[in-house]
Amino acid sequence: MGGRIATLMNAETVLPQQWEGVICLGYPFHPARKPDTLRTEHLAKSNKPTLIIQGTRDLLGNRNEVATYSLPEEILLEWVESADHDLKPLKVSGHDHDQAIQQASSAIHKFTKKLYRE
Repeated sequence: MGGRIATLMNAETVLPQQWEGVICLGYPFHPARKPDTLRTEHLAKSNKPTLIIQGTRDLLGNRNEVATYSLPEEILLEWVESADHDLKPLKVSGHDHDQAIQQASSAIHKFTKKLYRE
């Protein structure tokens, strides 16, 4: 629930002064098995950039579902191939959890570098 709460706070009009952006490792775009109950409305009110690192087969919002959402440009997505909500890829994918975490770390590093350059 941390990523959802952070994005809800990011949609508020008053943020902590040090607030530069939001990073979510797996965002619950909808409850499990309820893809029509979206949790995205507040994302349009994002005050700071947001990076969401999401598995392509996440039960709370997979790549195909999220592609149909109208998300603001402040929301950046990094997709981890074959991964679930915990960023664990299927074994048959040829990738392991360590590689998924490394991909997430690289995306976070790139995102934060960009935030502090601006």
